[in-house]
Amino acid sequence: YATKSDDLFGHIVFRLVCRHIYSGVDETKRSTCMNQTTGNSKSFSAQAVIVGGGVVGLAAATAVAKTGLEVIHLAPKAPPDRRTSVLMMPSVNILVDLGLIQSPEKLGAPPKTIRIIDATKRLIRAPEALFDSAELGKDAFGWNFANSILSRQFALRAGNLANLKKITASATRLKRKDGVWTMELSNGA
Repeated sequence: YATKSDDLFGHIVFRLVCRHIYSGVDETKRSTCMNQTTGNSKSFSAQAVIVGGGVVGLAAATAVAKTGLEVIHLAPKAPPDRRTSVLMMPSVNILVDLGLIQSPEKLGAPPKTIRIIDATKRLIRAPEALFDSAELGKDAFGWNFANSILSRQFALRAGNLANLKKITASATRLKRKDGVWTMELSNGA
């Protein structure tokens, strides 16, 4: 995913991943690079499979689907995530560009200071360091979000993508034959 010149690193990583996935696959097979077959002989095909139901998995599935690829998002049922995540501004900007969040200020709190403490048991420890975003001329370093809020927000946005299919299962086996990947799932499929 890359929309700006400063996203060049992300664009390069995405291209390398695609090149790795598609290595040795001719053009006729690229549209069905990933296959998943159920015990009922029902088959799903996709160009990409994202495994993981946390905020990173949801964001990755949406980002890849927004490139136009057919995507399967595998996410096993999990308990609610009660943690928070502090995202620095470049990450927040990517989420805004993807349309996953619109107004960070309505969903999170801005961390204006960062304190680093050496909590090791060593005899000589690094001194405590305190950084203030104002020193950089910034209002904040990023945003602190509750993961449950991000998950709900991302799921709402992902639900609007016709090329993104969510399957509540995890991958148990991955095989490649004749340039086509086949995946078995935890639900017996």
